[in-house]
Amino acid sequence: MIRVLAQSKRRRPRITLILMTPYYPVRKAVKLPEGFDTLFYPPNLQTVPNRAAIIRANQYMVECSNYLISYVWHPASNARELLEYAGTGTRKGKIHITNLADKQIHLPKNMASVL
Repeated sequence: MIRVLAQSKRRRPRITLILMTPYYPVRKAVKLPEGFDTLFYPPNLQTVPNRAAIIRANQYMVECSNYLISYVWHPASNARELLEYAGTGTRKGKIHITNLADKQIHLPKNMASVL
């Protein structure tokens, strides 16, 4: 996935790639993958236990987004819970949700051909 994003950025330099980290970057250094521009750490996660940090960071991203594109196929997963969270509560009707697992899509073997 990172490779596809980096290829997209090379073809479209106006794209900004931001890596979101759920863990406080001072505790553990985060190395940006090639092609990424910056690191983003959601606010107010410093006191959240590590076991809940990913869930809270993902919820923050849903709260700040207009679009959610996912590939959630397993019914019992944190990703499924996030998808349901995005479709309810304060974001209901305000976020466009696309779950690619619900669509019949056929990805080409060579992703570079679609970029």
